[in-house]
Amino acid sequence: MQDNNYRYKYELGLKFDQVRRILVGIGKSHDTGEELRKMKSKHTLIVTDTNVHKFGLLDGVVESISASKVKYEIYEDISNEPNMSNIIRAVEFARKNGGFDSVVGIGGGSVLDTTAL
Repeated sequence: MQDNNYRYKYELGLKFDQVRRILVGIGKSHDTGEELRKMKSKHTLIVTDTNVHKFGLLDGVVESISASKVKYEIYEDISNEPNMSNIIRAVEFARKNGGFDSVVGIGGGSVLDTTAL
């Protein structure tokens, strides 16, 4: 789907690295902080949606990251079927709150699509 309502110039440039690790399974959320520590992460961006956050599904991840002494910010302004303007808002949030050296996506397809971009 093409979003013609919002044109964006990447004047500041972008750098993309491939996904390093995907954790799936019961209790894996509690391993997130240790995985970030192994990657020498100091400041991570957690991308999720309001329902994941509201229902406490993020709690184990946040506890694990905090225990590993990694700073984090949470971005949860994700809509179903994200379009270009949603992605741009996420990028602008990341730049404004900057200094992230890692990104963690917690949620379904829309969250993971946004995280990947």
